[in-house]
Amino acid sequence: MRPPGRALLVVGDVVTDVVARHRTPLAPATDTAAEIRTLPGGAGANAACWAARSGCEDVRLLGRVGTDAADWHERALRRAGVHPLLVPDAEAPTATVIALVDASAERTFLTDSGAALRLSPADWTAGLLDGVAALHLSGYLFFAPVSRETARRALRDAREAGAPNATAAPSRASACAVWTSARPPAWRPSARKGPVRAIRTPSVAA
Repeated sequence: MRPPGRALLVVGDVVTDVVARHRTPLAPATDTAAEIRTLPGGAGANAACWAARSGCEDVRLLGRVGTDAADWHERALRRAGVHPLLVPDAEAPTATVIALVDASAERTFLTDSGAALRLSPADWTAGLLDGVAALHLSGYLFFAPVSRETARRALRDAREAGAPNATAAPSRASACAVWTSARPPAWRPSARKGPVRAIRTPSVAA
């Protein structure tokens, strides 16, 4: 077992959010006035930033991003008090979500996972747990075979290190789809070292 640490390691998605707030219903086949902003986001990045904002002094984030926006996201994370461990991907763009937010704050998402779900086992090493007190996984990692295997390895290594771990639940529709198609073992009840908890994190678009 590794010596106890104080850091929180988040493994998850880093996303460019395009948030469009429209006060009137969408008008098909023509323009709808909206306030549009481009913001850093992603369930993993949001969880890391909220942890830093809540007082955690050492928050680390492992995620995969396209070279198109890697520097922008790294600067934003550092400003938020997060230590970014971003893996640049030259073959896929940074994940992007278009969030349509109506007057009642109801949100609809259009999602391009881009580089986020290409986080591979080669991007992970048990050495990332050095100095780590807890591991937090974004549930979106379970959406693709490559990132799912990475998440499983991270969970396995965290259990062996005795580090508590949590998995953040994704959106309802996506969670149902991935549960019925993949049913990753990490989500099934079983005897394991360290608790595995499903939690929800707030969104930038909230």
